[in-house]
Amino acid sequence: MYTDLSLKILDHLPYSLLVIDQKFTPLYCNLAFLDLIEQSEQANAFKLTSIFNDLNSLIADQGPRFSRINTVNNKSINVYISISLLDENVYLVELSRLSSSAHDYQGKRLETLGLLASSIVHDFNNFLAGIIGHVAFLKSILPKEGRHLASIESIEQGSMNASEITKEILRFSKQRDSAESQNIELNNLIQRTIKILLASINPKIKVEFVSSVQDVRVKCVDVRITQILVNLIVNAQDAILESNCTVQKILVTLDVVEDPVVKLKLSNNTLHQGRYACLTVKDYGSGIPNELQEKIFQPYFSTKGEKGTGLGLTTVASIVYELKGLIDISSETGKGTEIRILLPISDSNVEITKESLQQESAGQIIQKNERILVVDDEDVVRNVLGLNLEQLGYNVQLEGSALKAIDYYKNQRNDISLVILDMLMPELSGEEVFEIIREINPKQKILIVSGFCSDDLIEMMLESKNCDFLAKPFMIEELSLKINSLMLS
Repeated sequence: MYTDLSLKILDHLPYSLLVIDQKFTPLYCNLAFLDLIEQSEQANAFKLTSIFNDLNSLIADQGPRFSRINTVNNKSINVYISISLLDENVYLVELSRLSSSAHDYQGKRLETLGLLASSIVHDFNNFLAGIIGHVAFLKSILPKEGRHLASIESIEQGSMNASEITKEILRFSKQRDSAESQNIELNNLIQRTIKILLASINPKIKVEFVSSVQDVRVKCVDVRITQILVNLIVNAQDAILESNCTVQKILVTLDVVEDPVVKLKLSNNTLHQGRYACLTVKDYGSGIPNELQEKIFQPYFSTKGEKGTGLGLTTVASIVYELKGLIDISSETGKGTEIRILLPISDSNVEITKESLQQESAGQIIQKNERILVVDDEDVVRNVLGLNLEQLGYNVQLEGSALKAIDYYKNQRNDISLVILDMLMPELSGEEVFEIIREINPKQKILIVSGFCSDDLIEMMLESKNCDFLAKPFMIEELSLKINSLMLS
């Protein structure tokens, strides 16, 4: 009677439970586990070899960790696994699914943030485009030396700094899971993330970044690393503020480690040998008690009470696992906490980016006599584009109406070498104007400019020939390089 009652209680628990012996024979599982692996009660017994990718490491690596299992329908899911020894050669396996908690919660949050950010950034970038454009025009007509030069350069630099901030806001808020992984240089990404975070960090707390490597790359989507860093730094700040410690500093370090399991004395045998980037975030707060350290990565566990969601570190650990890395914690009560992230270093060589080519070619402005049609509904942006293009020697036709621009193009298409096209306009969208122009002349060269636009839409348009993209705001040198590239293509 007692056994039956106990089993009924276990079946009503929301946690997925599995009991196995040392030969990996299932001794018991509750209904939550069957739901997790999409197994009906009436179906034949499932095979653990098809559920778990590596049975030997299942009980060899006791303790909590992140892993990936397969359902009976061959669907791969991310889970948090905790293994404990119940009796001699009998193990309890507890699993929590991650996709429906951390990822969905964070995804919805960032989707909302992205919608708000995109609207603000679009308008703000148009303002900056006008400022930077007029600065470029003044630099081209005023004397190259004089007291005015320092002021003009300060305005230009301040505008470009503001532009970088808006780019970081958009980069973080988009969080596109479908984005393609790239070889990301960690030093630059960490510095950019810290820079934008400083406005949100308590001014009494210093965030210091120390790197022992000049160029270290991992293959990932950059926003994933940003998510990791934001969560860890915010947690470190909370720990410092709650403890009233004397050292109010967050130390972020980046190193390269060979064979980290041995050198860092990690109790983990799932990491392959090789070179790993080691990202560490250390605070000098009150620390985390030993009995809580294994729980901090569990979904919904929080040491902040009602202030915390219990998803921040769960999200961090889940991302690290997806990148085939490892997260490790070292904490001492009264002295602080250190969290280390290990990520496999990409074997690819340093890529030559468009940005590096622009830096090499900066200032090499080639003047042409071709006619350019500028289509932009923003007066400030359109007019300053006209000023600078004429200064470069181009013949320019400015149109603030998409409909009027199309009429003009139909009549003058043979004389137009390039169309500079904004994407967000009231009468017709940039995409619609793009399609109409290409129907009239499939070979027409078009430069798309926008303060904000869907990445998917831009990628689709760029698949066609004789097309390029330039994000607002931009320097006159960048604009000239894009035009020259299109004209010569």
